[in-house]
Amino acid sequence: LGRRRLQRDPRMDVVDARGPAGAVVAADLGWGEPVSATMERLSAVQVLDRFVDDRGWQGITGAIVYADGEELALAAGQSDREAGRAMDVRDRMHAGSVGKTFAAAAALSLVEDGRIELDAPIARFVGQLPWIADLPAGDRLTLRQVLAHRTGLKDFIYTAGWRDRWVEQAGKDPDYAQTVEDGIRIAAAAGPASEPDTVTQYADTNY
Repeated sequence: LGRRRLQRDPRMDVVDARGPAGAVVAADLGWGEPVSATMERLSAVQVLDRFVDDRGWQGITGAIVYADGEELALAAGQSDREAGRAMDVRDRMHAGSVGKTFAAAAALSLVEDGRIELDAPIARFVGQLPWIADLPAGDRLTLRQVLAHRTGLKDFIYTAGWRDRWVEQAGKDPDYAQTVEDGIRIAAAAGPASEPDTVTQYADTNY
């Protein structure tokens, strides 16, 4: 547990997760009690410990930044099972889909500056990004649809055999990273999941 002034924040002794996100977390972990009753008894550290135990994860880190600028960093599990080393808040973690938030914020900043348009077809960028031409309905997709997951594109990570291939490659090379072109090629070959702007469906392909 790390904190700027190395003091326990009493606000963390009660974790209010009565909203939709908290309900999802509780349901996913299989907690049978009402969310408010369960979460209010658990400290933030205990929540992370529960994730590690119930999900079989090796380790997890988390952080909370308060409105007054105070920071609370937490860790649970192990960063090195063979050495028995506990996870540390300073350990580097795979950021995962947090990057989507940054990408969307950057795109909207460019929209605000008048450099790109939300409702203009992304096909205008085919010169720099030729793979756009391979996308189902690629000539009709807009940036707004991409950012809102309303392109109708299939999520390449759920195509047949993708996860097995990724695990195999990552097993050979821990630094393995699939290229954008690889993901687009897989999604394009899989065909559309729906017509553009008709269904909101989360897909890594959009980002």
